[in-house]
Amino acid sequence: EFIDQPHDDPWLLSVNIYDPHPPFIPPKIYADQFDKSEMPGPHFQNSDLELQRSLASVDFQGDPLPPEGHDAFQMQANYYAMIKQIDDQFNRIMQCLEATGQLENTVIIFTSDHGEAMGDHGLMQKGCRFYEGLVRVPLIFSWPGRFLQNVQRHALVELLDKTQTILDLAGIEQPEYSQGLSLLPLLTNETSDDHLRDFVRCEYFDALDP
Repeated sequence: EFIDQPHDDPWLLSVNIYDPHPPFIPPKIYADQFDKSEMPGPHFQNSDLELQRSLASVDFQGDPLPPEGHDAFQMQANYYAMIKQIDDQFNRIMQCLEATGQLENTVIIFTSDHGEAMGDHGLMQKGCRFYEGLVRVPLIFSWPGRFLQNVQRHALVELLDKTQTILDLAGIEQPEYSQGLSLLPLLTNETSDDHLRDFVRCEYFDALDP
C-alpha cells in the first residue's frame, strides 16, 4: 500500500523481517520443500566440543553438542524454509516496484544483523563467538543502471557503511561522529580497488548478564 500510493518526494521504506529466527518453525508449505537428508550440515569436528567448553568461562553460549545433539540437519532445513518464505515475500515488493514504474529509480539494500551457528562448532543460534557464519552477512545493493550488476566485492565492510552510503546518495554531508565509509566507489566503479579498510570490528553485548 505504501509503495502504491503517490509520492511527490523521495521516500524511504525499511522492512524489518523477524525470520529466520528461533524457534525455527516455518509454515508447513515451506517446511515441506526442504528435507534434512539433503542439507549440507554444520561445520563441525569433535575437537570443537572441548574448545567450546574451554571458552565457557570467558562467555557462555550453551552446551556444545555434536550435530545429532542439536538436530542440526533438521534445524538447517527449517532455516532454509524460512529463507524461502522471505524470498517469496521480498519478490512481492520487487514486483510492486516494477508494476508502479519505480524499480529503475529505487535503491534497494538487502542485509541482515547476524547469522546463525546452526550447529557449527557444536553451537546453536548466535551468541558470543565471532565465527564466519555469524558475522559475515549478506549486504546487497541494487540500483538498475546506476550500480554495477552481478559483481561481488571482497572488501571489508561494516553495516555502519550502509548509513554513510545512503547519506552520500542523498547528497548529505557525513556527520563528524560517523564511523561509516561510503560504499559508492565499490558499487559504481568497476576498476575500483577492492579495498575499503584493513580491519572490521565486531562486538558482543549480552543485555541479560547480571
